Amino acid sequence: MALENNWVTYLDRSYKSIKASLVNRLKTLVTEITDFSESNIYVIIISGFAGLIEQLNYYIDNAARESFITSARRYSSLVKLTRLIDYRIKAKVSATVDLILTAINASGDSVNLTTDDYTFDAGIIVEDADGVPFITLNKATIFLGNSYVVVAAKQGEKVTDENIGTTTSSADQVFQLNDDYRHDSLQITINSLTWELVDTFTFSGPTDRHFIVEINEAKEAWVKFGDDVNGDIPPTGQIVYATYYKSKGVNGNVEAGTLEIFDASTEPDPTGWSEIDHFEVTNVLAASGGVDEEGIEEIRAKAPLSLKTLDRAVTLQDHKDIALQISGVGKAAVDYNSNTKEVDIYVAPSEGGTASGALLTEVETYFEDRRILTTVINARSTGNTSLVMTITATVKFRRSTTQAENDIKAALESEFGFNNSSINRKIRKSDIIALIDNLDLIDYVSLDVISSRPYPRILTGSNSLENNWNPIILSGSIVKSWWRISITSSTKALVHRTDDGSNEVYDGEITYSTTEGGSILYTASNGAIQFKIWGTFSVGDRWEFRTYPYNEGIEFDDFTVPIYDLSRLSLTVNEQVIAS
Repeated sequence: MALENNWVTYLDRSYKSIKASLVNRLKTLVTEITDFSESNIYVIIISGFAGLIEQLNYYIDNAARESFITSARRYSSLVKLTRLIDYRIKAKVSATVDLILTAINASGDSVNLTTDDYTFDAGIIVEDADGVPFITLNKATIFLGNSYVVVAAKQGEKVTDENIGTTTSSADQVFQLNDDYRHDSLQITINSLTWELVDTFTFSGPTDRHFIVEINEAKEAWVKFGDDVNGDIPPTGQIVYATYYKSKGVNGNVEAGTLEIFDASTEPDPTGWSEIDHFEVTNVLAASGGVDEEGIEEIRAKAPLSLKTLDRAVTLQDHKDIALQISGVGKAAVDYNSNTKEVDIYVAPSEGGTASGALLTEVETYFEDRRILTTVINARSTGNTSLVMTITATVKFRRSTTQAENDIKAALESEFGFNNSSINRKIRKSDIIALIDNLDLIDYVSLDVISSRPYPRILTGSNSLENNWNPIILSGSIVKSWWRISITSSTKALVHRTDDGSNEVYDGEITYSTTEGGSILYTASNGAIQFKIWGTFSVGDRWEFRTYPYNEGIEFDDFTVPIYDLSRLSLTVNEQVIAS
């Protein structure tokens, strides 16, 4: 309906605008009043009402803002709103990593097995120097003739049969969990009966022994039981025993090469294998995917997706949206092969890095009861493609070059850091120039060179090449090209390439060694790239990567995340010189 109040319109929100509107109407409607100074009693009353109305507007605006997931600013508001749509805010999520278990002889060297296969049980605990524990998720076998095996592990510490409280006869009973509770890891036992963790009570009947885990406004995890309509009420006076894993969340994303200590209680025993003295363990890549309880922005992004997809993967967008709801996944993209009906889901861990085998397995498992029956789901890691840039900038007259350099690096980190980049993001030279040119201290800038450090995606095998090569894109790279590296012996590898619009061709042979210094620099026949590779690989290991035209804007299409890398930035900042 139309506003009947002629004194203040809906556009007058602030104290000043409300007061000005009231005073102006007073001048028009009550002409007898000629004194509008601040000491006039009418102006004093108007000032008081203007302040009161502004305060009421503040509360009304806050109430409206906090009523929607997309605009709410308070964590408590988001907790209440997500409960209305039956979305479960996630507790801490553990990092995952691929561990390499290697057989070592009495001389301290790796040794190929000659006696028999050696199988490691699941549950081996490995720690870093700070005692951050990772637990292997499955059995793994070093086969005859091999010296090592790669096995997936997840950060966590198991807590068994913890007493979290005693039941009553009440409906909707709740019990608090440990602050470090790991999402989706809880098992409950009451009176020797096991209760099942579910995402929602919607499909629970009055006799179903179900429970859910909710995160409250203080980011605490609580167990909640049913009300005898949706979910059974536990028997009265019984102790609730909780078995779960504790997680360090984001602090579990430990660096590469730090997980090298076996927990004594689960250290593998080489007895019976004469060639083995002991085993060593390490992680070639950093652990990834560990995050703390979902924050405001994470909830804002993920909660609507649960309604959008209704937990069913039909369209390609459904596959992407569902993947983004999986614990530990930070970014996702989808590719579809209509001939084989295979959906490739490329994922990047939360907080960046390379997705481990454990995370990829979790993604595929998560889709098992959500996909169309005729569709095959393949989870793959996106990886990061580092931007390689040479930039020359000149500061404004009498401005600090040091401060300008810091501002440029901060701007690049903000724009092209993992959190703000995206899979297959297009990189425009003009965008980078504008980003730096718009900084306060910069007078003018030139982007002299831009290229990328490719991400080598594993095709076969489990050995990563990511930290075992040093690719340099050369000026001869004038077209997009796919490359494949295939290990053929303990010192040799073959390289093939496919230029856009052409068939795969043999490009050459690499000689490599276990250490970087012993490798021989390889230069592609078309002058597009140079690199060395080094490390311990298995015959049959293969990787693929993509190169793009040198010093041009990059149209990424290899499902990687282009990111800013300080170590690959060559930056020169010059002072402004005034001609005499």
